[in-house]
Amino acid sequence: MKNNNLLYLIGLSGCGKTTLSEKLAKCLSFDVYDTDKIIEEQENTSINLIFENHGEEYFRDLESHILKKVSVKNNAIISTGGGIIKREENREIIKSSGYAIFIDRDPNLIIENIDTENRPLVKNNKEHLLKLYSERIDFYNSTADIIFKYDKWDSIENTFEALKKQLMENNLI
Repeated sequence: MKNNNLLYLIGLSGCGKTTLSEKLAKCLSFDVYDTDKIIEEQENTSINLIFENHGEEYFRDLESHILKKVSVKNNAIISTGGGIIKREENREIIKSSGYAIFIDRDPNLIIENIDTENRPLVKNNKEHLLKLYSERIDFYNSTADIIFKYDKWDSIENTFEALKKQLMENNLI
């Protein structure tokens, strides 16, 4: 059964999930769980090094394991890694346990505005983000309960206010 006290933020790397999750959690007095940060703490290394030393599949296994653990939380915001929706089991966990908010930012806008140093799949080629978007868009859309499209890159406060307004309109907060 879906839990409206468990909100997932999904979307491409660099779309703002981490910052928006933190702001949303503070606004709602919820806990925030960032799957990438949890993995880095658990593995005592960076996502980049996990990819370099063990490969993407190993990372995805860690990600699925963490998702299962956080999917039982209440009063929580879960900030997910951009590729978490690649696995059907993860999409099912997200869809069945809480509400997913797809932060749908134009990948061209993301490319213009992010630092790719700590983003292993786009670190050496920002343009790869366009390919990832086209590969994942159907997964994001089919997993999402809410699609938040905000293609201005102004202040995070304006972005957050627009997200909060949309969530209120959809009775999620």
